Amino acid sequence: MRSAVDVYVINAIDAALNREDSMLVKGLVKAIGDVVHLSPKLMVSRTLVDTRYFQRLGVDAVTYGPDDLSSAHGPDEYISVDDIIKASKVYLRLIDVMLNDRTMPH
Repeated sequence: MRSAVDVYVINAIDAALNREDSMLVKGLVKAIGDVVHLSPKLMVSRTLVDTRYFQRLGVDAVTYGPDDLSSAHGPDEYISVDDIIKASKVYLRLIDVMLNDRTMPH
């Protein structure tokens, strides 16, 4: 007995993927470590993020924000004020690292 399945792709989404040697990735990893004392896990984004549009144009871009994705873009979505403040501190540290850290190539 034979069977067949026809598959039609109706929506394809480019992945957002950074190079680990990217200055921006290295700077963000350092900023996160300095502020929240964690070593972030680098991964392919499986979500609809605008990062892919910048990357398609050759612009180094990352996706980072407060909290985890478990409550994002769904019913009862929320972000705690503490997580917003923590992410803001990471962004400020990233700017400082990118502009002033002598270990980062400019």
